[in-house]
Amino acid sequence: MLGSSVLREQTMHVKEFTFTNDSKARIVTDLCLAFEQRKLLLPKVGRTLDENRAVHNLEMELFNFEPTLLNSGKLRYEAAGGYHDDLVMALCLAYSGASHVPREPFVEVIELSPFVRGGDTREGNFTWHRIR
Repeated sequence: MLGSSVLREQTMHVKEFTFTNDSKARIVTDLCLAFEQRKLLLPKVGRTLDENRAVHNLEMELFNFEPTLLNSGKLRYEAAGGYHDDLVMALCLAYSGASHVPREPFVEVIELSPFVRGGDTREGNFTWHRIR
């Protein structure tokens, strides 16, 4: 496993995350809200056998991921006994990072070529223009 300093030396942007009960609860809650608000959707199947397996494994981890009430009154999020939560936590981290990236608004305009007949939507008949 590469450390963050090695990745930084390779000019990669690295954002460190320290797992505490509170930080984990925050990213898990953000992920739950993303699913609930349909900001994040999982594919039903993948395009390859490996992708199908990955989707299935992630679904199983999500299904077996649960909160446990601690004596302190706080919740601890983890996989049920005998299961893993690595994929769930990777998804939480990925969503957390992606949801906080500033995005520039843009508009795309589709210009139909003059030779397009009504209902002809072949890809070659469109010209895409990105407007900032």
